[in-house]
Amino acid sequence: MDSPLDRPAESRALLKTTWLRFRDQVALRALAIFLLLTTLGLLVAHPLAGVLAAESGINRGLQARRTPTWDAVTNYASTLADTDVIVMCTLALALVMRVVCNRWREPVFLMVTVALASTTFTLTTFPVERGRPDVAHLDPAPPTSSFPSGHVGAATALYGGLALLMVCWRRWHAPPALGPVLLGLMVAIPLVVPLAVAVSRMYRGMHFLSDVTVGIVNGALCIAVAANAYLRDPDPDRAGLRGLRPRPRPAPEQAQS
Repeated sequence: MDSPLDRPAESRALLKTTWLRFRDQVALRALAIFLLLTTLGLLVAHPLAGVLAAESGINRGLQARRTPTWDAVTNYASTLADTDVIVMCTLALALVMRVVCNRWREPVFLMVTVALASTTFTLTTFPVERGRPDVAHLDPAPPTSSFPSGHVGAATALYGGLALLMVCWRRWHAPPALGPVLLGLMVAIPLVVPLAVAVSRMYRGMHFLSDVTVGIVNGALCIAVAANAYLRDPDPDRAGLRGLRPRPRPAPEQAQS
């Protein structure tokens, strides 16, 4: 299969345009996300700590309802957002989309979204330094802050980004036979994963409700920023990012000929 890697000039144009879009449409917005998360984190960890003390009751309530069955279920759900799983799934999905769609628009969007969510989460944990819930932890506590939830942010970015791509794929490629029910399932199933991860992380004593809530916000904002940069352009070919433009559907008379 012909690849841009076989055409050095086009490969350089691809990398250059991807970087320029990141610099012009992603970088400053990523900084804004980091500043927003940091501001929220400092408020949650200090001035609002007393107001949010009731969050501990949620964690204690979940701890009181632990059972071996739910311990196992939440362990599997939490694993879906482990770093190694997120990285492998992102790379695998990007490769599949590159082959199936024969362009870079979808893979670049997904990889940038996940990388952005992971970066903003990691940077935010340093100034915030919020402690974990005061309950028994079912998972090893990482050295990062409890705020925001990195698991939930990464899950939202990956699986939420995949859901958005399903909608775009239906609009750009799918035949009319793909009805609203099937499309709804294709979108809903990935969206359930971040919610399952959020509940699991609280159940397992690793995060407060505000941690997982802001984790979802982080992932959603990263999706929006990356989508604006890599999915919204009506004519990406003119910008030099070859292969990112959706293939137009043939007219009815052409399809019948």
